Amino acid sequence: MSFYDLPKDWARRAITDPQIFTDVVDLFATDADRAAGAVYVVLCGPTRRVIQPCTVPELPGEPVEDRGRYFLPFAHAIAGSGGGLVVVIARPGRARVIDSDRLWHHAAVETCRNSGVELFAAAIATPHGVVRLPDPEAEAEAIPA
Repeated sequence: MSFYDLPKDWARRAITDPQIFTDVVDLFATDADRAAGAVYVVLCGPTRRVIQPCTVPELPGEPVEDRGRYFLPFAHAIAGSGGGLVVVIARPGRARVIDSDRLWHHAAVETCRNSGVELFAAAIATPHGVVRLPDPEAEAEAIPA
């Protein structure tokens, strides 16, 4: 599947709809960002429809100690609206979850929780495909306090 497979009405659907989610991520995450590494933060309304995809390009090399700072402006922008965020980690390599993906995901979960914003979904996008990450609540429960 790819963004070529998106139905004509995809923009009127919730981005979290399993029938379109990975294809929408494929549409947003450019080949250049997958090669260089970037984070996408998609601002969504209360119905989980896309308001605006945003890109944080040229991420610093590892280790990134405070990954949450990359999500904070977006969480503040959508807070109080009833909307939420979708986070996409674009990077080179295989389409499988690696440790740095887990760290970015955890930072997004924590930043959203601390900001009172819902993280609707998260994914990785690589040159080899798109993988949806576990539900944010399941992720939060899996990480010891």
